[in-house]
Amino acid sequence: YYVVEQPVEEGLLLYHTMTKALVLLTPEEAETYKTNPTALPQLVEEWFLVPQSYDDRLLSRQIRGVAKMLKQKTGAITSYTIMTTTDCNARCFYCYELGRPRTPMSEETAIQTADYIIKHCKGKKVSIDWFGGEPLYNKPVISLICNKLKEAGVDYHSTMVSNGYLINDDIVNEGKNLWQLTKVQITLDGTEQTYNRCKAYIYKNVNAYRRVIDNIHKLQDAGIHVSIRLNIDIHNAENLSELADELHQEFRNPKGISV
Repeated sequence: YYVVEQPVEEGLLLYHTMTKALVLLTPEEAETYKTNPTALPQLVEEWFLVPQSYDDRLLSRQIRGVAKMLKQKTGAITSYTIMTTTDCNARCFYCYELGRPRTPMSEETAIQTADYIIKHCKGKKVSIDWFGGEPLYNKPVISLICNKLKEAGVDYHSTMVSNGYLINDDIVNEGKNLWQLTKVQITLDGTEQTYNRCKAYIYKNVNAYRRVIDNIHKLQDAGIHVSIRLNIDIHNAENLSELADELHQEFRNPKGISV
Protein backbone atom coordinates (compact mmCIF):
# COMPACT_ATOMS: atom_id res chain seq x y z
CA TYR A 1 0.00 0.00 0.00
CA TYR A 2 2.85 2.42 0.82
CA VAL A 3 5.05 1.79 -2.23
CA VAL A 4 5.14 4.27 -5.11
CA GLU A 5 6.63 3.04 -8.40
CA GLN A 6 8.26 5.39 -10.89
CA PRO A 7 9.86 4.18 -14.15
CA VAL A 8 13.17 5.99 -14.82
CA GLU A 9 15.89 5.68 -17.45
CA GLU A 10 17.96 3.39 -15.22
CA GLY A 11 15.06 1.03 -14.43
CA LEU A 12 12.34 1.27 -11.77
CA LEU A 13 12.49 3.55 -8.72
CA LEU A 14 10.54 2.42 -5.63
CA TYR A 15 9.69 4.81 -2.79
CA HIS A 16 8.24 3.62 0.51
CA THR A 17 6.13 6.47 1.88
CA MET A 18 6.05 5.06 5.43
CA THR A 19 9.72 4.15 5.93
CA LYS A 20 11.00 6.81 3.46
CA ALA A 21 13.28 4.22 1.85
CA LEU A 22 14.26 4.44 -1.83
CA VAL A 23 15.33 1.50 -4.00
CA LEU A 24 16.44 1.63 -7.64
CA LEU A 25 15.87 -1.61 -9.56
CA THR A 26 17.72 -2.39 -12.78
CA PRO A 27 15.53 -3.32 -15.77
CA GLU A 28 16.26 -7.00 -15.06
CA GLU A 29 15.36 -6.62 -11.36
CA ALA A 30 12.24 -4.66 -12.31
CA GLU A 31 11.09 -7.58 -14.48
CA THR A 32 11.73 -9.99 -11.59
CA TYR A 33 9.83 -7.61 -9.28
CA LYS A 34 6.79 -7.97 -11.54
CA THR A 35 6.98 -11.71 -12.18
CA ASN A 36 8.69 -13.30 -9.17
CA PRO A 37 9.05 -10.63 -6.44
CA THR A 38 10.12 -12.98 -3.64
CA ALA A 39 13.32 -13.59 -5.58
CA LEU A 40 14.37 -10.13 -4.37
CA PRO A 41 14.82 -10.70 -0.60
CA GLN A 42 16.03 -7.13 0.00
CA LEU A 43 12.56 -5.86 -0.88
CA VAL A 44 11.05 -8.19 1.70
CA GLU A 45 13.56 -7.14 4.37
CA GLU A 46 12.85 -3.45 3.73
CA TRP A 47 9.03 -3.81 3.68
CA PHE A 48 8.59 -3.09 -0.03
CA LEU A 49 6.98 -6.52 -0.26
CA VAL A 50 4.58 -8.03 2.29
CA PRO A 51 2.37 -11.14 2.03
CA GLN A 52 -0.81 -10.64 0.04
CA SER A 53 -2.93 -11.15 3.16
CA TYR A 54 -0.87 -8.75 5.31
CA ASP A 55 -2.48 -5.44 6.32
CA ASP A 56 0.40 -2.95 6.35
CA ARG A 57 -2.03 -0.08 6.94
CA LEU A 58 -3.03 -1.72 10.21
CA LEU A 59 0.66 -1.95 11.16
CA SER A 60 1.06 1.77 10.47
CA ARG A 61 -1.90 2.61 12.72
CA GLN A 62 -0.53 0.35 15.46
CA ILE A 63 2.90 1.99 15.33
CA ARG A 64 1.33 5.44 15.54
CA GLY A 65 -0.89 4.31 18.41
CA VAL A 66 2.01 2.91 20.43
CA ALA A 67 4.09 6.03 19.79
CA LYS A 68 1.20 8.20 20.97
CA MET A 69 0.84 6.17 24.18
CA LEU A 70 4.56 6.40 24.91
CA LYS A 71 4.64 10.15 24.39
CA GLN A 72 4.75 11.82 27.77
CA LYS A 73 1.82 14.11 28.39
CA THR A 74 2.84 17.22 30.29
CA GLY A 75 -0.31 19.27 29.76
CA ALA A 76 1.91 22.01 28.36
CA ILE A 77 1.71 23.38 24.82
CA THR A 78 5.27 24.19 23.79
CA SER A 79 5.37 24.08 19.98
CA TYR A 80 3.83 26.81 17.81
CA THR A 81 3.70 27.82 14.16
CA ILE A 82 2.85 31.51 14.01
CA MET A 83 1.70 33.00 10.71
CA THR A 84 2.63 36.68 10.92
CA THR A 85 1.01 37.50 7.56
CA THR A 86 -0.34 35.88 4.41
CA ASP A 87 1.23 38.68 2.34
CA CYS A 88 4.52 38.21 0.52
CA ASN A 89 7.00 40.20 -1.56
CA ALA A 90 7.44 37.34 -4.06
CA ARG A 91 4.95 36.17 -6.66
CA CYS A 92 5.95 32.52 -7.18
CA PHE A 93 3.76 30.90 -9.83
CA TYR A 94 3.53 27.64 -7.84
CA CYS A 95 2.52 29.18 -4.49
CA TYR A 96 -0.29 27.25 -2.80
CA GLU A 97 -1.48 30.47 -1.15
CA LEU A 98 -2.26 32.19 -4.46
CA GLY A 99 -5.63 33.90 -4.43
CA ARG A 100 -5.94 34.04 -0.67
CA PRO A 101 -6.50 37.37 1.11
CA ARG A 102 -3.25 39.16 2.03
CA THR A 103 -3.82 39.68 5.73
CA PRO A 104 -1.28 40.70 8.38
CA MET A 105 -1.51 39.67 12.03
CA SER A 106 -2.67 42.65 14.07
CA GLU A 107 -0.92 43.96 17.19
CA GLU A 108 -3.93 42.88 19.24
CA THR A 109 -3.72 39.31 17.92
CA ALA A 110 0.04 39.26 18.57
CA ILE A 111 -0.55 40.23 22.21
CA GLN A 112 -3.25 37.55 22.54
CA THR A 113 -0.87 35.01 20.99
CA ALA A 114 1.91 35.85 23.45
CA ASP A 115 -0.53 35.68 26.37
CA TYR A 116 -1.74 32.26 25.19
CA ILE A 117 1.82 30.92 25.00
CA ILE A 118 2.67 32.29 28.45
CA LYS A 119 -0.47 30.73 29.93
CA HIS A 120 -0.03 27.28 28.37
CA CYS A 121 3.74 26.63 28.35
CA LYS A 122 3.73 25.74 32.09
CA GLY A 123 7.37 26.68 32.56
CA LYS A 124 8.59 24.52 29.67
CA LYS A 125 10.81 25.76 26.84
CA VAL A 126 8.81 26.99 23.86
CA SER A 127 9.61 26.40 20.19
CA ILE A 128 8.19 28.85 17.63
CA ASP A 129 8.27 28.61 13.82
CA TRP A 130 7.61 31.94 12.09
CA PHE A 131 5.66 31.40 8.89
CA GLY A 132 3.77 33.31 6.20
CA GLY A 133 3.40 34.53 3.45
CA GLU A 134 6.74 36.08 4.12
CA PRO A 135 6.99 36.35 7.94
CA LEU A 136 9.42 39.28 7.77
CA TYR A 137 6.77 41.29 5.93
CA ASN A 138 5.25 41.79 9.37
CA LYS A 139 8.38 41.89 11.52
CA PRO A 140 6.91 44.09 14.33
CA VAL A 141 4.61 41.31 15.59
CA ILE A 142 7.57 38.92 15.86
CA SER A 143 9.39 41.36 18.11
CA LEU A 144 6.21 42.13 20.07
CA ILE A 145 5.56 38.47 20.84
CA CYS A 146 9.19 37.80 21.76
CA ASN A 147 9.38 40.85 24.03
CA LYS A 148 6.29 39.71 25.93
CA LEU A 149 7.68 36.19 26.31
CA LYS A 150 10.99 37.59 27.51
CA GLU A 151 9.30 39.87 30.03
CA ALA A 152 7.32 36.88 31.35
CA GLY A 153 10.50 34.84 31.78
CA VAL A 154 9.54 32.24 29.17
CA ASP A 155 12.44 30.20 27.79
CA TYR A 156 12.02 30.02 24.00
CA HIS A 157 13.79 29.68 20.68
CA SER A 158 12.51 30.13 17.14
CA THR A 159 12.96 29.08 13.53
CA MET A 160 11.66 30.70 10.35
CA VAL A 161 10.53 29.85 6.83
CA SER A 162 11.51 32.83 4.69
CA ASN A 163 12.47 33.70 1.13
CA GLY A 164 15.42 35.58 2.64
CA TYR A 165 15.05 38.79 0.65
CA LEU A 166 14.26 41.15 3.55
CA ILE A 167 17.04 39.94 5.84
CA ASN A 168 19.57 42.64 6.77
CA ASP A 169 22.11 43.31 9.53
CA ASP A 170 19.48 44.70 11.92
CA ILE A 171 17.19 41.69 11.42
CA VAL A 172 20.09 39.27 11.91
CA ASN A 173 21.02 41.04 15.15
CA GLU A 174 17.44 41.11 16.42
CA GLY A 175 16.88 37.53 15.32
CA LYS A 176 19.94 36.38 17.21
CA ASN A 177 19.38 38.34 20.40
CA LEU A 178 15.60 38.80 20.78
CA TRP A 179 13.89 36.20 18.62
CA GLN A 180 16.40 33.51 19.69
CA LEU A 181 16.47 32.47 16.06
CA THR A 182 18.36 29.22 15.50
CA LYS A 183 17.45 28.25 11.92
CA VAL A 184 16.00 29.78 8.75
CA GLN A 185 14.71 27.74 5.81
CA ILE A 186 15.16 29.53 2.48
CA THR A 187 14.02 28.15 -0.88
CA LEU A 188 16.07 28.58 -4.06
CA ASP A 189 14.41 27.70 -7.36
CA GLY A 190 17.49 27.78 -9.57
CA THR A 191 20.53 29.80 -10.55
CA GLU A 192 20.34 33.57 -10.90
CA GLN A 193 18.24 33.94 -14.05
CA THR A 194 15.91 31.03 -13.26
CA TYR A 195 15.47 32.14 -9.64
CA ASN A 196 14.71 35.78 -10.47
CA ARG A 197 12.18 34.79 -13.12
CA CYS A 198 10.47 32.23 -10.87
CA LYS A 199 10.30 34.37 -7.72
CA ALA A 200 9.03 37.46 -9.60
CA TYR A 201 9.61 39.81 -6.65
CA ILE A 202 7.59 43.02 -6.55
CA TYR A 203 10.77 45.12 -6.65
CA LYS A 204 12.13 46.42 -9.95
CA ASN A 205 15.71 46.40 -11.23
CA VAL A 206 17.18 44.29 -8.42
CA ASN A 207 19.18 41.08 -8.50
CA ALA A 208 17.13 39.19 -5.92
CA TYR A 209 19.20 36.03 -6.26
CA ARG A 210 22.46 37.73 -5.34
CA ARG A 211 20.78 39.58 -2.50
CA VAL A 212 19.39 36.37 -0.99
CA ILE A 213 22.76 34.59 -1.32
CA ASP A 214 24.44 37.50 0.49
CA ASN A 215 21.79 37.34 3.21
CA ILE A 216 22.43 33.62 3.67
CA HIS A 217 26.06 34.53 4.32
CA LYS A 218 24.93 37.08 6.94
CA LEU A 219 22.92 34.42 8.78
CA GLN A 220 25.78 31.94 8.54
CA ASP A 221 28.27 34.48 9.93
CA ALA A 222 25.92 35.12 12.88
CA GLY A 223 25.74 31.41 13.72
CA ILE A 224 22.13 31.00 12.56
CA HIS A 225 21.73 27.73 10.66
CA VAL A 226 20.37 28.03 7.13
CA SER A 227 18.53 25.15 5.49
CA ILE A 228 18.54 25.84 1.74
CA ARG A 229 15.56 24.10 0.13
CA LEU A 230 15.75 23.39 -3.59
CA ASN A 231 12.28 23.45 -5.11
CA ILE A 232 12.09 21.28 -8.23
CA ASP A 233 9.55 21.25 -11.07
CA ILE A 234 9.53 20.42 -14.77
CA HIS A 235 10.74 23.94 -15.63
CA ASN A 236 13.90 24.02 -13.51
CA ALA A 237 14.96 20.38 -12.98
CA GLU A 238 18.06 20.57 -15.19
CA ASN A 239 19.04 23.95 -13.75
CA LEU A 240 19.09 22.62 -10.17
CA SER A 241 22.17 20.50 -10.87
CA GLU A 242 23.96 23.68 -11.94
CA LEU A 243 22.67 25.42 -8.80
CA ALA A 244 24.04 22.64 -6.59
CA ASP A 245 27.50 23.14 -8.11
CA GLU A 246 27.16 26.90 -7.71
CA LEU A 247 26.24 26.59 -4.02
CA HIS A 248 29.21 24.27 -3.49
CA GLN A 249 31.48 27.00 -4.83
CA GLU A 250 29.67 29.82 -2.99
CA PHE A 251 29.76 28.19 0.45
CA ARG A 252 33.30 26.88 0.65
CA ASN A 253 32.86 26.91 4.41
CA PRO A 254 29.67 24.85 4.78
CA LYS A 255 29.40 25.24 8.54
CA GLY A 256 25.82 26.10 9.46
CA ILE A 257 24.53 25.44 5.92
CA SER A 258 22.52 22.45 4.74
CA VAL A 259 21.01 21.92 1.30
